[in-house]
Amino acid sequence: MSIPSIVYKAHATGNDFVAYLDEDGTHEPTADEVRFLCDRHFGIGGDGLIRLAHPQAVSDVNERQIADCAAGDADWFMDYRNADGSLAEMCGNGTRAITLFAQRQGIADQPGGKPFHLGTRAGVKILTSLGDVPGLGKDVFQVEMGAWKRGDVDGYEVTIPGTSGSARGTFVDMGNPHVVA
Repeated sequence: MSIPSIVYKAHATGNDFVAYLDEDGTHEPTADEVRFLCDRHFGIGGDGLIRLAHPQAVSDVNERQIADCAAGDADWFMDYRNADGSLAEMCGNGTRAITLFAQRQGIADQPGGKPFHLGTRAGVKILTSLGDVPGLGKDVFQVEMGAWKRGDVDGYEVTIPGTSGSARGTFVDMGNPHVVA
């Protein structure tokens, strides 16, 4: 198994993740390992798996993405995998969870410190730790997600296999593509 012996469970704004630090780049997960760890009945359970690694240690990251991380001062990369084992561009809630994890590992500054520049497959995201904010909660982060894209309103027909009916949906991309119905 390529997963380290210690992994963590992280939560952020309704999503949960299996997370771990891979400082030396030797623990890149396989799709089967991701599915096993994210399984809610036989594994740890999570919406996805996040490996915090250096950009050069992520096998699918290309030279342009590595250069973008360097230009964006991102020494660390959020290697995010969906629970089904597939690669994902990024996850907004995952950026919060892995940045808090990075703080706890001594990699990211604590609240009031420098923003954390995090490489993702959708570019560098900048997270500022606001600490505890009355009315919002503990360990709050401001995330600069970058430019968003929207397609034609109601430009898609959305169905769910095994159910009847459909809804109109709109393509929205905040670094990770969605169709919102």
